[in-house]
Amino acid sequence: WNFASGSKIRNNLDKDILFVCGDIHLVTFPMLLKRELIDYEVIEGRVGVTNLNTLDYRALKYAQDTDILGRTDCFCLVD
Repeated sequence: WNFASGSKIRNNLDKDILFVCGDIHLVTFPMLLKRELIDYEVIEGRVGVTNLNTLDYRALKYAQDTDILGRTDCFCLVD
Protein backbone atom coordinates (compact mmCIF):
# COMPACT_ATOMS: atom_id res chain seq x y z
CA TRP A 1 0.00 0.00 0.00
CA ASN A 2 1.53 3.23 -1.07
CA PHE A 3 0.32 5.99 1.26
CA ALA A 4 1.96 8.72 -0.79
CA SER A 5 -0.28 8.01 -3.78
CA GLY A 6 -3.41 8.05 -1.63
CA SER A 7 -4.86 4.77 -0.44
CA LYS A 8 -8.15 3.65 0.97
CA ILE A 9 -6.54 3.53 4.41
CA ARG A 10 -5.49 7.18 4.30
CA ASN A 11 -9.08 8.18 3.44
CA ASN A 12 -10.53 6.25 6.37
CA LEU A 13 -8.28 7.10 9.29
CA ASP A 14 -11.23 8.55 11.18
CA LYS A 15 -12.61 4.98 11.56
CA ASP A 16 -11.42 1.76 13.13
CA ILE A 17 -10.07 -0.60 10.47
CA LEU A 18 -9.56 -4.34 10.90
CA PHE A 19 -6.91 -6.06 8.79
CA VAL A 20 -6.73 -9.82 8.66
CA CYS A 21 -3.44 -10.91 7.17
CA GLY A 22 -0.93 -13.70 7.12
CA ASP A 23 1.24 -14.11 10.18
CA ILE A 24 4.46 -12.89 8.56
CA HIS A 25 2.76 -9.67 7.50
CA LEU A 26 2.39 -8.91 11.22
CA VAL A 27 6.08 -8.05 10.99
CA THR A 28 6.08 -6.06 7.75
CA PHE A 29 2.75 -4.23 7.79
CA PRO A 30 3.27 -2.52 11.18
CA MET A 31 6.54 -1.10 9.82
CA LEU A 32 4.52 0.81 7.26
CA LEU A 33 1.96 1.95 9.83
CA LYS A 34 4.70 3.16 12.18
CA ARG A 35 6.39 5.10 9.41
CA GLU A 36 3.09 6.78 8.55
CA LEU A 37 2.46 7.52 12.26
CA ILE A 38 -0.73 5.47 12.25
CA ASP A 39 -1.68 3.89 15.58
CA TYR A 40 -2.34 0.17 15.44
CA GLU A 41 -2.81 -2.87 17.64
CA VAL A 42 -2.07 -6.48 16.76
CA ILE A 43 -4.86 -8.48 18.33
CA GLU A 44 -3.53 -11.99 17.71
CA GLY A 45 -0.67 -13.64 15.91
CA ARG A 46 0.37 -17.17 15.07
CA VAL A 47 -3.26 -18.23 14.55
CA GLY A 48 -3.15 -21.69 13.02
CA VAL A 49 0.65 -21.64 12.79
CA THR A 50 2.04 -25.00 13.85
CA ASN A 51 5.46 -24.99 12.20
CA LEU A 52 7.92 -22.10 12.37
CA ASN A 53 10.50 -24.03 10.35
CA THR A 54 8.88 -23.47 6.95
CA LEU A 55 10.67 -21.70 4.13
CA ASP A 56 8.60 -18.54 4.76
CA TYR A 57 9.56 -18.31 8.44
CA ARG A 58 13.21 -19.12 7.72
CA ALA A 59 13.21 -16.33 5.11
CA LEU A 60 11.65 -13.95 7.65
CA LYS A 61 14.34 -14.82 10.20
CA TYR A 62 17.04 -14.20 7.58
CA ALA A 63 15.48 -10.85 6.66
CA GLN A 64 15.34 -9.83 10.31
CA ASP A 65 18.89 -11.03 11.05
CA THR A 66 20.35 -9.14 8.08
CA ASP A 67 18.23 -6.00 8.62
CA ILE A 68 16.58 -6.28 5.21
CA LEU A 69 13.29 -5.24 6.78
CA GLY A 70 14.88 -2.06 8.04
CA ARG A 71 15.51 -0.94 4.47
CA THR A 72 12.35 -1.92 2.63
CA ASP A 73 8.68 -2.66 3.00
CA CYS A 74 7.08 -5.90 2.00
CA PHE A 75 6.37 -5.99 -1.73
CA CYS A 76 2.74 -6.71 -0.97
CA LEU A 77 2.27 -3.23 0.47
CA VAL A 78 2.67 -1.49 -2.87
CA ASP A 79 -0.50 -0.50 -4.76
